[in-house]
Amino acid sequence: MKFRTEIERTPCRWNINHKDGILMLGSCFTDNIGSMLRNALFDVDINPFGTTFNPASIASSLARIYDNSPFEPYELVEREGRWISMWHHSAMALPSQNETLRLINNRIFNAHQILASAQVLIITWGTAWVFERKSDGMLVNNCHKFPATDFNRQLLDVKEIADTYVMLFDVLWRLNPNLRVILTVSPVRHLSDGLSGNQISKSKLRIAADEICNRCGEDKVVYFPAYEALNDDLRDYRYYASDMVHPSDMAINYIYELFIDIFTNEQTRQIAKECESYSRLAAHRVMNQNEVAIKAYCDKVLSAKTQLCKKYPYLSDRL
Repeated sequence: MKFRTEIERTPCRWNINHKDGILMLGSCFTDNIGSMLRNALFDVDINPFGTTFNPASIASSLARIYDNSPFEPYELVEREGRWISMWHHSAMALPSQNETLRLINNRIFNAHQILASAQVLIITWGTAWVFERKSDGMLVNNCHKFPATDFNRQLLDVKEIADTYVMLFDVLWRLNPNLRVILTVSPVRHLSDGLSGNQISKSKLRIAADEICNRCGEDKVVYFPAYEALNDDLRDYRYYASDMVHPSDMAINYIYELFIDIFTNEQTRQIAKECESYSRLAAHRVMNQNEVAIKAYCDKVLSAKTQLCKKYPYLSDRL
């Protein structure tokens, strides 16, 4: 007997492998899945603008990456001892203006290089609600705890989202005709929008993703059902973290396995398992401070690294 409706793991018509460059932008769910892909030694760049939740800010970030346009000092503002950018998440803010500029501009430059040759772009939308800065009409990535009165809160329209991304992808494909796109909607609930507001928001994102896939064609853009995996497949509060907002580690692992099954073949999955085994070994903390035990552990890690490099030379720069 079956007691739940499972997501069908129908393989995508194109695959991801360890030689593919992958650029990921989006919500904190992007960080979770991206970290697991990195742990499996896929060639992945995760959130060069920091965590970004709404489609408008993600599109603006991608356009700036495409232009390879560095930020200037006037685009930063000092707040509570750190220099921040309204384009970026607060994790990208540092105490020094020059250090912040160096960090965000290096990330843009690296992301541009990756975008020009990447095989896969993965975008995860978190919410269709956006905040417009009253002073200049900018749709900000993050409000950085500025007063709520500085912003207008509004809901993006499905057509607006779809039109923006269809045009954006056309531009990106001029730079990189081989780029394929995976769209997904984050299963993380935005309870600050209220339960009704969250459902309306997620619905708009899902419909927009479907329209984009239809207009661009599945050879170029496909949808990955992360939202459905948690809400329709697992469908139980035990798969949420204690905040009842974010998926639990078990749920994230399940969705990651779903992703791997859909977008990779058996050979890539086997390589990923070997890489994950190495990553666990390399991340292990030696509790025994005995010099002999430490040397034995270091030798074990070095041996595992050497074997992986010999077997898969293209992984050497990720080890």
